[in-house]
Amino acid sequence: MSAFVRTEITPLETVTLTAEQMPASLADAYARVKAVVEKDAGYCAAWKVGGSTPPAQKALGIDEVFFAPMHEKEIVPADKLVPGFKTLSITAEGEVALRISPKADAYIAKGIDAVSAAPLTDLFDVWCVSAEMPSGSLTNGGDFGVPAIVSDRCGSGCLVLGPEHAYTADTKWTGEVMKTEQNGEVIAEGTTLDLVDTADEVAREFLIVALKYGFSPKAGQWVSTGGIIPCKPLKENADIKIYYDGKVELAFKTGYDAA
Repeated sequence: MSAFVRTEITPLETVTLTAEQMPASLADAYARVKAVVEKDAGYCAAWKVGGSTPPAQKALGIDEVFFAPMHEKEIVPADKLVPGFKTLSITAEGEVALRISPKADAYIAKGIDAVSAAPLTDLFDVWCVSAEMPSGSLTNGGDFGVPAIVSDRCGSGCLVLGPEHAYTADTKWTGEVMKTEQNGEVIAEGTTLDLVDTADEVAREFLIVALKYGFSPKAGQWVSTGGIIPCKPLKENADIKIYYDGKVELAFKTGYDAA
């Protein structure tokens, strides 16, 4: 039996892994994902980062973030039903996303040391609040650790991006409160200090880890840096608002378009 790797953009059937379906290593899991996404140019429009909070790293026994490439079809505008297409579940976590700058390509081409030393303002040019909405196919991925999670593209579902803000040397994250509100009720909250580092440094770490495993992120792609607001299930046909520092940055309605 071959090792499991997710081959569909949006799977609608669950998978329960056996030990025989486990990738040989984390590197093997990334290699299998890379082989899938290289066949479709729509992948890598954005990147989903996992393991970027202290509780997640402790639970998984890791000390670096992990990631998954997201398909352009998984990026959904807030003025449409979200996710719009059928998924296995509707859940959401509020995050901060950064867009890779045109200047970053030169550092990425030079490799890990160059990215590690680069000014953050050369790596990213825009940031926004995002709603990352997982919909994984594995029923027991957590039982097998990060290689299994990566093999499922980290449960990628869809990504909603809020209004863009210029990212500059003056952009700071100092504990701003973020909240998810469903039908007028706050269902989850966190602060921008709940990540293992500031969102821009988490995004830099993603670039380093991506290069380590043979991926080459590019200018214009988004990096959603992980759940500042814990992931919560959402109702269908619900009005969702994501607050950042007291202001609504994202508002959308959950649901599926008519097939």
